Amino acid sequence: MCGLGAVLSLYWGLGFLLFFRERNTSSQLLGGLLLVMGIRMIKSALFIFSGGVPLALINIGFAAHYCIGPALFLYLLSLSPGFQWNRLQWLHFLPGLVILPLITHLTLDGFWYRGGYGLLLFQSGIYLFLSVTMPLRLSKVVSEPVKRWIHILVTCMVLFVLTYFSNYQMRLNPSIYTLLLYAAVVYFMNIYLMQNRSKIIVPALRYKQVDVKQ
Repeated sequence: MCGLGAVLSLYWGLGFLLFFRERNTSSQLLGGLLLVMGIRMIKSALFIFSGGVPLALINIGFAAHYCIGPALFLYLLSLSPGFQWNRLQWLHFLPGLVILPLITHLTLDGFWYRGGYGLLLFQSGIYLFLSVTMPLRLSKVVSEPVKRWIHILVTCMVLFVLTYFSNYQMRLNPSIYTLLLYAAVVYFMNIYLMQNRSKIIVPALRYKQVDVKQ
């Protein structure tokens, strides 16, 4: 079940990034978000259910987690009229990108359990706070299907981060709960995406084009 949730994330992520006909900046940021979420969950599933996970794979999962918050925030921001991507926005992903050259060196006991993971959760919390403010700002500039999708996505991401936080910082629940919650969230998102994919992507692009001309 957990593995299927991660696979669905990878499917939607790669689809929005590379394969679906309806592609624009917003859809590609959404694809990036779903892709890094899928990678993060694959790492977690292997870590919990496998006898041993290579250090490089563990760090790739953490690097993906560092990209989740920025991808969510920038995706929501991209739905605003007049949004334009620029190279400086890559700086949001800098923490995750910095980890990649170090994937064979950052150990659990030497880095992640000595502040690295706490810093990751702190960064996630900052971007989650920024993202939670976006649905209200976007409520008057997006279509109803997009509005519903935004609320679904932000709610799911709040649950996702809070479950990780309650597991690592507060020790209130085992890690498997995070995976099960994520799988349930992805199934729900999958149903909505299957029914409303074109309504989510295309109207947002058309609205922004009209607004810019005005």
